[in-house]
Amino acid sequence: MLFSSEYVSLAVAYVAYMFYLAGVRHPRLSHFLLHVADFMSGIFPQYLDRTFMLWTNTYPLTPIAGFLGATLLLVALSGLLTTREDR
Repeated sequence: MLFSSEYVSLAVAYVAYMFYLAGVRHPRLSHFLLHVADFMSGIFPQYLDRTFMLWTNTYPLTPIAGFLGATLLLVALSGLLTTREDR
């Protein structure tokens, strides 16, 4: 085991989130919808009708697929790591 403290996961999650925020705010990546909070807030007008605050006819399938893919990748990686630690 590399680290044995119970606070290691909190520290790793915090550092990873800081790198995530720095990555999605990078100027070269600004034209992609990478920040989950921006996407979920509805600030992108191509997906939200601001008059009625409802979804428009153009659904954001590409960002949703990207977020789902990232989630499945993280779940698979965590499953592999915990399986390896249980042996």
